[in-house]
Amino acid sequence: MSRSIRKTPESRFDPYFTVILFATLIVPVFVLPYVLDNPFNTPKSVVMLLGALLMIGMYLINIFRGMDVLIPKTSTHIIILTLIALNLFSFIYTQNYFFTIVAALLNITCLIFFYFASLHMDGKKAFLIFMIATASGILVSIDVWSQYYGKYLLMTWVKPGKMIMGTIGNSNYLGAYLIFPLYMSIGLVLLLRKKVRLAMVILSLFMMIAFLFSRARASWMGFFSSLPVFLVALNEIHGKSVREYLRSHKRKIIGITVVSLGILVALWFMAPPRFHKMMRFEEVTESETLRLRVTKYFRPSIWLFKQSPLFGTGLWSYRNMVYKAQAEINRSEPGFFDDYPDPKPRRAHNDYLEILNDGGLVAAAVLLLFFITVMRHGWVVIKNPTAHDQDRIIAATAFSSLVAIMIAATLFFPFRVNSTMFMTVLMMGVLEGLYLKNQGLISKRRIAKTRIGLTLFPMICLLLIGIGWYGGIRPFKGELEHFQYKMALKRGDLKGAERHILKAIDYAPLDSMYHTVASQLYLNLKKFPEASDYAERAIIGFNGDLTLWSVWYLKGVLEYQKGSLLGAKAAFEKALYYYPLFDPAKERLKDVDAMIKRLKPKS
Repeated sequence: MSRSIRKTPESRFDPYFTVILFATLIVPVFVLPYVLDNPFNTPKSVVMLLGALLMIGMYLINIFRGMDVLIPKTSTHIIILTLIALNLFSFIYTQNYFFTIVAALLNITCLIFFYFASLHMDGKKAFLIFMIATASGILVSIDVWSQYYGKYLLMTWVKPGKMIMGTIGNSNYLGAYLIFPLYMSIGLVLLLRKKVRLAMVILSLFMMIAFLFSRARASWMGFFSSLPVFLVALNEIHGKSVREYLRSHKRKIIGITVVSLGILVALWFMAPPRFHKMMRFEEVTESETLRLRVTKYFRPSIWLFKQSPLFGTGLWSYRNMVYKAQAEINRSEPGFFDDYPDPKPRRAHNDYLEILNDGGLVAAAVLLLFFITVMRHGWVVIKNPTAHDQDRIIAATAFSSLVAIMIAATLFFPFRVNSTMFMTVLMMGVLEGLYLKNQGLISKRRIAKTRIGLTLFPMICLLLIGIGWYGGIRPFKGELEHFQYKMALKRGDLKGAERHILKAIDYAPLDSMYHTVASQLYLNLKKFPEASDYAERAIIGFNGDLTLWSVWYLKGVLEYQKGSLLGAKAAFEKALYYYPLFDPAKERLKDVDAMIKRLKPKS
């Protein structure tokens, strides 16, 4: 190893760090094609949740056995407890109970990973985290490259030329995730020995091209805008200006630059015409999506914030409340839906606006305090001349990656994506952990065994098992049944489809999409009472997975089938309230009005 890598004595096995290391490798690459309709999201969330519950279980076992446990001497854990309390408080007033459960589980799970990462992190472990995370990023990049060339290794049903997704699930999700392994690979270039440094440079360029393949422009903006921060941090470490550093390492810089440019030029000429077209100036600067975000997505989010500025409207409430917000904006400003293709945003494409929607100014203030505290601790490590160079370079890399993702969040929603959220808190945990270790702010504490503790222990174990079952396994089984429903429908097996969708509803009774699907199935089976019942459930518990006007349109069709013309008229009018340009509802309403007029008795 080079001198920059600290040689520390071997420590005993750390089960908490093992869980974190396993999740670091598995979460980005874990997908379940041919098993789930969306093979990306739920598998990663289940791994994260079970990992967090396992760490809590081990921690509690040590407490109740009267063994030493690690405790931070800073106030960061108080902020974490406050954030957990705010997540739970959201259940009291949320406007989207289904997705508040999903969001709270994701947020609390990530906070738990941050807590244990900060307690069980040092320079050697952080270096290993960087190695494993980079390896995972390379695996994702291999899949990205294959998809770009029309070879979908995992999702073989996808047609060539479709959106590049890697193992993350969406091109923008992919770009946000790749910020982290890309930065970590750059950090490793500075830490590794000369013989392997060139290999890491090549792998960094390999990931950089995959990053460009994603065409995630918000992430591009975040990454390249944060590079000056990285250079400033390195300047703090080496005590030289960038110009002085370049002069003193002239040969090394020239060599790396020549090799990098050579590889980039070769890759440019090897790239297919699709890449050259994608990277044209007019394509990169095309602003239609930016226009939609600013003029269409942001405005409903601001409208929702004004309704409840202090505490927001509940976690992930934008998903379902946006339809009412859009309708009210259109009522006061007719024409809002003009020049608005596909007006069904699930996200505001600005995480800061959604944080205000979720928890209002209170949650925003606590999150800001949390972020500033951790970043300040990271900067202390970077500036500390007595800290080892390895720790300082790792801190600079993690610090810069967090700056990058925060910039990207102005035009994206990385903290709603489980893989990106996990990488964010992991880098924050690295910063906090290095700070705690370098400042000697971790203590061991032993809690004496009591009868109350022995009584509570089995109850808490059952609680953790229940959270894992109801928060992870049952939703996963529900998605399995939904996938089997779609397969049965393709085969024309309506009875099998009915059996599977009812099982999906049993596993996830709050999922309004399953209710809507069941209603459509029963409509096709001519079972109108059942279809009407599930349509009502979908409207009452609407969570935003589908468009609100489509659910009201379905209710209108059912009312018409039952012979209730006035009920059908009201439902179609409601659909048009949420989307005045919805042609199927306009045509149906016109027919219903004509029938009502014909049946109206003449005076």
